Amino acid sequence: MNETKNILVTLEHLTVGYLGKNQNSVILENLNLSIAEGELVCLLGPNGCGKSTLIRTIAGMQPSLSGEICIKENAISNLEIQNLAKIVSVVLTDTIDVPNMTVFDIVALGRYPHTGWFGTLHSKDLELINDCISKVGLNHLKTREFLQLSDGEKQRTLIAKALVQDTDFILLDEPTAHLDLSSRIEIMKLLKELAHTTKKSFLLSTHELELALQISDKIWLVSNKEIVSGTASELIQQKAFETSFTNGNFSVEEEEGRIRINYLHST
Repeated sequence: MNETKNILVTLEHLTVGYLGKNQNSVILENLNLSIAEGELVCLLGPNGCGKSTLIRTIAGMQPSLSGEICIKENAISNLEIQNLAKIVSVVLTDTIDVPNMTVFDIVALGRYPHTGWFGTLHSKDLELINDCISKVGLNHLKTREFLQLSDGEKQRTLIAKALVQDTDFILLDEPTAHLDLSSRIEIMKLLKELAHTTKKSFLLSTHELELALQISDKIWLVSNKEIVSGTASELIQQKAFETSFTNGNFSVEEEEGRIRINYLHST
């Protein structure tokens, strides 16, 4: 019998884009979607389709054009920034260059919504920081300066920072950008493990189509200003990827979820 999961995040008739002086620019419209507890959802689609815009809107970093986003049944439009930071954390694509800060220091910044202006860390905070560093496999680098880390280690540090914020929902915008193949696989596997062990929900935008097919619990696929939601196998059977990526260069094999190149241009 399938386990029933509680719904954590819902998008209700959500339209996202940019406010204009005379006319709004609509990027994605009338989205009705949900994410369950402990679920890893990959947001896929062509370049410029609105993935980052949707991530920023759900994070409360820019207003929606219409509709509502609810996290734990709280409409984020009704939440103060301090309260929103206690239910959703964000890892953005932008690299962070901060001198003289260790892995521990960076991760500890995630406690800010709970410690307030003075940033005093109590024993429970320190315990959580150390636990999250351990969860991402960086115990041996705890005192290493952040700038001395590899790109993959930096990304693990920022994931630990999001974890230590102690929210139920974590958003990531292109978490595998700038990483080599091995590191991309490690990060995707780590996020899947964290979702299932911590019961936190993860939504990440990515261009890693083949990794997403193998690792995600659910896929949100952008197509023509809308999003089709389903498991990898459901979307493969619907030929949804070929509809979203319309250049005809590839297809997805139903048996194993592998990408097959349909033709190669001769040189």
